Amino acid sequence: MRNQKAANFGKFFKSNTTEAKQDKGKICYKWIWAPSALNIPLHITGNPYLRDFLDSHVVNGGAIPKSSQFHDRYIFEVHEMEKEELKNCIRNKKMALIWWTN
Repeated sequence: MRNQKAANFGKFFKSNTTEAKQDKGKICYKWIWAPSALNIPLHITGNPYLRDFLDSHVVNGGAIPKSSQFHDRYIFEVHEMEKEELKNCIRNKKMALIWWTN
């Protein structure tokens, strides 16, 4: 299912976006998902030790942007994609929302 999400990520790019930019978008989406699923904050992407590891040991590791670029560009797109997927999952289903506040 995660690969399907990454494939759908391209719809957030303009139609004139190059294939390389779409591939980078898919890499970024997968990178956002991985630390988030492990409860690791995205700001680790700016860590110099991690950057060195990605650049030297991971194919296309340099394509993963630093955390400031994630917040400026990719987080909103991933949020919108996840929101649409959630809407599709609950469409036409009966449910109750319970809002808890302290």
